[in-house]
Amino acid sequence: MCATGRASLAARATRPFGAREVGRVSTPDLERPLVSVVIPAYRAELFIETAIRSIVAQAHRPMEVVVVEDASPDRTAAIAEELAAELSAPRFLVRVLRQPVNMGGAAALRRGFAESRGDFVCWLSADDAFIDPGKTDSQVRALAAGGGLSYCRGLTLGPTPRDVRYEARHWLPKVPFADRLFEAWPSWRLLMLLFRNAINGSSVMIPRFAIEEFGTFDPAVGSIDQDGDLWMRYSALGMRFRCVETEAVFYRIHPGQTTNLTDSVNRGCTMNRLRILLALEESGILGRVLRRSWPVLLPLLRGGYRLWPAVSRRLVAAGSASDCGLAARVVLGWLRGRLDREGLWSGNQDAELVAAAREAMGSEEFVRFTRILLGGGVPAAVGGRPSSVRG
Repeated sequence: MCATGRASLAARATRPFGAREVGRVSTPDLERPLVSVVIPAYRAELFIETAIRSIVAQAHRPMEVVVVEDASPDRTAAIAEELAAELSAPRFLVRVLRQPVNMGGAAALRRGFAESRGDFVCWLSADDAFIDPGKTDSQVRALAAGGGLSYCRGLTLGPTPRDVRYEARHWLPKVPFADRLFEAWPSWRLLMLLFRNAINGSSVMIPRFAIEEFGTFDPAVGSIDQDGDLWMRYSALGMRFRCVETEAVFYRIHPGQTTNLTDSVNRGCTMNRLRILLALEESGILGRVLRRSWPVLLPLLRGGYRLWPAVSRRLVAAGSASDCGLAARVVLGWLRGRLDREGLWSGNQDAELVAAAREAMGSEEFVRFTRILLGGGVPAAVGGRPSSVRG
């Protein structure tokens, strides 16, 4: 990034929580930015060709595809390397990185983001595909206006690209006009992400300098909820998200996907949220988040609190003990009552879960996050100032 861009980024870093732009990007026609698409791939031999060819169909150039083959026992790497030889051209490059051992989706994404070369970086799951040829250009234009992350609202879901249904992801499915609030106000989005993630990871684009300043995927979470974990950390640090209203991604539904591993997913999602809550609680920031975003708790009273009971219990206990304000305290009291009446207030596993979440707070990426959250700053090479919810 040029010196002028870094100075502008540093100046905006002191804005209060809820208005963080991160930076602006100039994209003149003669200097179109390089966009990288990272594909973490494990047991993906049936899908990887569809994923890569869907990127070829993007109108934007220049682009690179970085396939991170996660020590898959099938032909995923061989197929990706064949496609790299066939499709690579001066303005479109396919690279294949091989992990020495299977390390999980978050580690594959972390390596792919680190070794990609683009000014903007996207993620595409190996079993998904881009379906709007203008997706990349639309997101580059959106981020040129400022913002730390772009995602797309619409996607199609099904077992094959020909057998699908359309879905628009809203933060509150029955209140779509509230989307703008969750996109502009990170505190609202952070609280909602504890119970609902409306962002499809394969639709995301992030500027390189935002990754450098705010962090990247945490290998400590393995292959479970690595995107929800990162969106929560970005939101806690005040990053603005921008949505592009397009049907951009095909999300494949099949028996082998990670989301079908219910017990593992439930535990992983609970752990990721508990460590975020612990960080907010121990930094003294949780009360401020609740004062700003307590209305988000109201729709959760309709049943969303049942999704991760341990998270609900911790939010009620820690939030009630914080300086959350009268309105939040009243709503937390109502939530406590619901949990109590449904027999969800006392959980024998919470002590073990909290201990495990606290241990996971020691990962390199999470330590970096908490340092920024507490105002410890970002690496000097980024040239920015810390941006935390303390603003």
